[in-house]
Amino acid sequence: MAEERTSNYIKLCDEWAEKFLQMEKKKLMNRLPELKEEDGYLKITHFGVPFGIRLDNGRIDRLAEVAGLPLKGKAFEMS
Repeated sequence: MAEERTSNYIKLCDEWAEKFLQMEKKKLMNRLPELKEEDGYLKITHFGVPFGIRLDNGRIDRLAEVAGLPLKGKAFEMS
């Protein structure tokens, strides 16, 4: 019988999502004033790319992908 394996990346994402859900959001926002609560996310821009941490499950989403927008910025240009 094959053993089911989970990558360490997925495990760490799940662990940090759980840690985020346990955090006091107001304290976190005071420590990182760039965070803005909006549309069910704590939103932040990192190197010109908008991200959001979902308040309901702690998952981090690249907001351009959620909105169905094309990614832009030098990091995403492919020639």
